[in-house]
Amino acid sequence: MITQGPFTLTLGTTLPLNDPGATSNNPATQVQLQNATAFIIEVNVGGAVYTIQSFTAQTVPTSGGGQQMAVSPLESTGGGGGTLTVVWLLAGEQSPMQDGPLTAAAIAAANPVPTAVFGPASVTASGGGTLVIPSVPITPSTRTLIVRATGGGMSKNAEVLVVGNQSGYTYYDNPSYLSTAAPSGPFVIIPITAPLDTTVSVTIATTGPSGTVAVYSDTIQYDESVFYNGTAVATSLDMAAAGGPTTFLTGPARLLTASLQAFGGAAGVIQLGGQKLLQLNSDASGQSSNETLTFPDDTILPANDTIALLQGGSGNTTAMISFAYP
Repeated sequence: MITQGPFTLTLGTTLPLNDPGATSNNPATQVQLQNATAFIIEVNVGGAVYTIQSFTAQTVPTSGGGQQMAVSPLESTGGGGGTLTVVWLLAGEQSPMQDGPLTAAAIAAANPVPTAVFGPASVTASGGGTLVIPSVPITPSTRTLIVRATGGGMSKNAEVLVVGNQSGYTYYDNPSYLSTAAPSGPFVIIPITAPLDTTVSVTIATTGPSGTVAVYSDTIQYDESVFYNGTAVATSLDMAAAGGPTTFLTGPARLLTASLQAFGGAAGVIQLGGQKLLQLNSDASGQSSNETLTFPDDTILPANDTIALLQGGSGNTTAMISFAYP
């Protein structure tokens, strides 16, 4: 039994996979796909094609040893986040979980919350105007490091340097290429090779005397297309009574636009991570009111952060977010 993943999927992009046992003349006879994403996926195994629903596990035979497999997301059933895990099974081995709809525990496990491994904490600038965290722990399961910094005169273009303390390898030495909506500050997502290092140092340029820095460890390898090449799609939520906040988008996603419509006396609020992003009050005349927002370039909703709609009063509200979804 050999497990691959977890993988994040991108709409319109095929994920190619190879049977790891085939190279040692010990090919799999079956493969279980644990699809804990919101995508319906098409799986081509040795020429045989299967369709697997979102949040579903399915075991399929591997044709001729199943040396090659291609996974293609067909459409999203809503929401976001989640991963695909693939388990190759040798003759006589059983699938590690029951086929069918995934349990709540399995879905939660596929949506891990990034773990804070440093801060948020105030760091004093050293000579040359830099904030230095000399030792950030890296666990064996770490696949991605998220460095977030606020204050201290830092901008989206603040220089970030991440170096392995054991290997001396430079993981990142560039400006922070991502920015987020308030109240978060600029941050960068960095792939990490866990076996090389148990700690890394993080250095961030600043024009101020100090800044608040937080570093998070994630077990998911983010697909770069979520930042640059993801297909633009939209999600929306309608409410006809007071209530919420109700989540209608979960990261990771590159945010493009937001719009909010209210009428009949309703007051609507779109929240990002519990913070007000867009607010609109309507009168009781029946006339609708609209508010729109275009996000700055490279505005990223991190994994497991959410966007939700809250309504006060009677009437109706409609919220819509367009985004690039992995």
